[in-house]
Amino acid sequence: MMHFIFGSNHEDDFIKIDDYDSRLWIRKVKSIKERIKGFDEKIENEIPEFVNFIQDRQINYKDVGERLYFHPRDFQTDAFRNVVKHSEPSIIKEIRTQLTEMFYVTGAEEIKMTVKDIKAEFGLRHEHNYLNKEIQNYLKPKRDLDNNGNVKVSTYEYMIPDPTNTEAILNRKGKGRYFIFERSEYCENN
Repeated sequence: MMHFIFGSNHEDDFIKIDDYDSRLWIRKVKSIKERIKGFDEKIENEIPEFVNFIQDRQINYKDVGERLYFHPRDFQTDAFRNVVKHSEPSIIKEIRTQLTEMFYVTGAEEIKMTVKDIKAEFGLRHEHNYLNKEIQNYLKPKRDLDNNGNVKVSTYEYMIPDPTNTEAILNRKGKGRYFIFERSEYCENN
């Protein structure tokens, strides 16, 4: 087993990770406000006390039996979530931006769209299966399921800003296996 400590001023994008990653504990450390004279000597003099602390300390955290000793909620800090957000593929960032804009313009509480709709409305040329997988992995939208847990084919509607008239909203209808995107996931101050 090995442990690494990375230090970086690039707090958003120093590494690419997803929210399932359990290998990293990311901390944002505050900047030092003033220079400490003789810092190296002072820290070296503290080594014996630090070693004593490590040897004699009582561990109060219980092993939760997960992949690692700690439960994911304990090491998934705000800094961790920030890096995850900035690690998203550019296509997901584009879809997230487009959905956010749709929510603000239409005022809708939820948007139901299929991959085909997303490709057409947002002008995307990516492969259908790739988009489907990335949307599910990163955006984690809800789906309409039948009693057996399979995604239902259903009719749905969504509103979209009219590209030819900024004052108008178009209502689109369709039938298929749609994603359900919720306003609370995309808009601050719902």
